[in-house]
Amino acid sequence: DAKLEDDLNTLVTEITAATSTKVSPAAKVAPAAKTETVSVSSNGNNQGLTLEQAQAKLNDLGYQVGQPDGVMGRKTREQLKVFQKSRGISQTGKLDDKTVAELSK
Repeated sequence: DAKLEDDLNTLVTEITAATSTKVSPAAKVAPAAKTETVSVSSNGNNQGLTLEQAQAKLNDLGYQVGQPDGVMGRKTREQLKVFQKSRGISQTGKLDDKTVAELSK
């Protein structure tokens, strides 16, 4: 029993050591993703819509882009094109002024 307990303690120590992650103070951190903001002006009114807000709106409308994160990924581009097509807008896959205007309705 003592041998088994020693082996188990050794194994736990090895697993703990193998899974511990040490981070050096000099470690580089990737920059945060930029959040795109597009503004639409209409008669002096300025309506801004961040990409994250646009993603949330697309999800609400049934265009599933995944978790809104403010990053223009593949799902967001694809669903923007589907949304644009449904609204008669040029299918650019970009959050352009016309698309923001439609999403803001």
